[in-house]
Amino acid sequence: MGSYYLEASVRLIAHIRSGAGAFTDPTGSIVIRIMDPNSTRKVTDGAMTKFAEGKYYYDYDTTGEATGTWTWEAVASGSGGDKTIDAGQFTVLARTA
Repeated sequence: MGSYYLEASVRLIAHIRSGAGAFTDPTGSIVIRIMDPNSTRKVTDGAMTKFAEGKYYYDYDTTGEATGTWTWEAVASGSGGDKTIDAGQFTVLARTA
């Protein structure tokens, strides 16, 4: 979990590992879901970008958003249905003078 000031871009990184612990890519697509501190879903099935085998990222801009603790989950969606593969939290802080 990291902390970011309002108007910052937050890079959320998801790691996907096989049962043996090696990084691997799923057969379906990887999407992200982000909830604000009020439990309002701000991103529904946003496409994540692959940067290495089993590693994906999503950049989220906090400009104009609520302060507090946010949650996210990376989901693999495919023929077998949706499966959460990684999840986390981050905190958005108000800027002070």
